[in-house]
Amino acid sequence: MRNITNFNIAKESFEDMCEARRFNPCLEITFRDKRGQHTHKISAGYDDEIHVYREHGETFILTQNPRLGYVGLEVFNGAESVGETFLQGDNVIETLGKDNLAPFTIIQRLKDYVYPDIPSSKTGTIQMEETLFNEEAEICKNCGNIYKVVWLKEGDDYNDFGCRHCPFCSLLTEEFAHIGSV
Repeated sequence: MRNITNFNIAKESFEDMCEARRFNPCLEITFRDKRGQHTHKISAGYDDEIHVYREHGETFILTQNPRLGYVGLEVFNGAESVGETFLQGDNVIETLGKDNLAPFTIIQRLKDYVYPDIPSSKTGTIQMEETLFNEEAEICKNCGNIYKVVWLKEGDDYNDFGCRHCPFCSLLTEEFAHIGSV
């Protein structure tokens, strides 16, 4: 894994912010290596420490804010976002083992958490394919996440208006959709 130290950080354009339906501009990180120029929109705060590493064509961007006590890792393959993970408060030490680790070590420990929804075994892959085939899962047209909403218990004051929103980006995915129940 190679450390990228020469990079630029800027705010995204107002047009990009509006197109992505964000209320605040995200940060864009730009750097150049042997494969060309890379630009990624990242979920970092303006006061965060940012560390960039490359390995096998993937870009690992670690953001830390010791004052607020959080750590985030975003992974990109080319221009496409592969995944991300975010830890805050007690979860940082619980997951990483101890405080004040080197950025490289933090990335190595968080890499396994970036792909939690992708099954690692054939059994998991078959289960995911069956879920998609049975139309139990929803695919968000905005963010591309695949998720399943399960209704565990109807509350006393429950009123179903039939609107379903993506739990990741809050986009209205479908009106009058069906929710699975247990």
